[in-house]
Amino acid sequence: MSKLSPVYGLVAILVVGFVYFSFFIIPEGRQAVVLQFGRVIPPAKYDAGLYFKLPWQQVRILEKRILNWDGRPSEIPTREKKYITVDTTARYKISDPIKFIRSLGDVYEAQNRLQTWLNNATREVISSHNLVEAVRNTNELIQRQDEEMEEFRETHEGERVEGDPELDIRSLELIADQEISGELERITIGREQLTAMLIEKARESMTQYGLELVDVQIKRVALEESVEQEVYKRMITERERIAEKIRSIGRQEQAKIRGEVQRELQDIESTAYLTIQQIKGQADAEAIKTYAEALEGNPELYQFLRTLEAYSNGLRDDSRMIISADSEFLKLLREGPGTLR
Repeated sequence: MSKLSPVYGLVAILVVGFVYFSFFIIPEGRQAVVLQFGRVIPPAKYDAGLYFKLPWQQVRILEKRILNWDGRPSEIPTREKKYITVDTTARYKISDPIKFIRSLGDVYEAQNRLQTWLNNATREVISSHNLVEAVRNTNELIQRQDEEMEEFRETHEGERVEGDPELDIRSLELIADQEISGELERITIGREQLTAMLIEKARESMTQYGLELVDVQIKRVALEESVEQEVYKRMITERERIAEKIRSIGRQEQAKIRGEVQRELQDIESTAYLTIQQIKGQADAEAIKTYAEALEGNPELYQFLRTLEAYSNGLRDDSRMIISADSEFLKLLREGPGTLR
């Protein structure tokens, strides 16, 4: 028995070593690939738990959860040849551990490859679009304003402003924010759509390496100093043009209001003149009636008053008359009231 004890001990050690090196545990959120002499032994182990392997085989534990990648800023030209600095970040995960181990080997190599893939995809997408499409988040504002503009035109169909039949104050307010780009009709997408294109292009490169791109975000878009100054000048010019258009519409509204006031004033003056003439006509009729009654009741009094009126109108300080002394015109002054018959 004493001779067999070392043998039993050795067997026990071998059994314990075989068991220890033949079983492995995959924690939650991890996955594993078994390697034999550097070669991958399929299938991959995706679920957490206890697994068996041969003692001489190796196990590579890989992340199953989403991993983060933070790239380095790079200068990229836009379609109009304006250089901007784009800083991106991404999230990805290992979707096929066997492809990943065979092609990349580890996460560090994957991070380096991501820098190349995403930079190339970002450069391809940004360089094929305008600067305003890269800096504007979405085109939701333009779509909403287009809907409001269409609704406004339907509501005010037929109403036009003199000098510019397509504009008035409200419609100008609706398009003011759109005109800041100067090329509204050519702008159809925003940064969200560019990001979707970037993800699609990057995924084509990553799938063959066992990686799945979950999301890409453009963290920052910075302009070069010369481009930034040019953008500021353009914004100032556009705003000045919009302000001048608003002032033009205001002057048109001012002229329109003044014209309406002038027409109302003319209507009031015409009505007042008509009323005055009617009153004068009634007064003249009353005066004629009074004179007629006076003429019928007392012809001498009427003649006397008319003679006095003639004297008042004809005999003034600067009047000069050459008449004979026995003129009928001076009869009242010469002979008195009793001579008027």
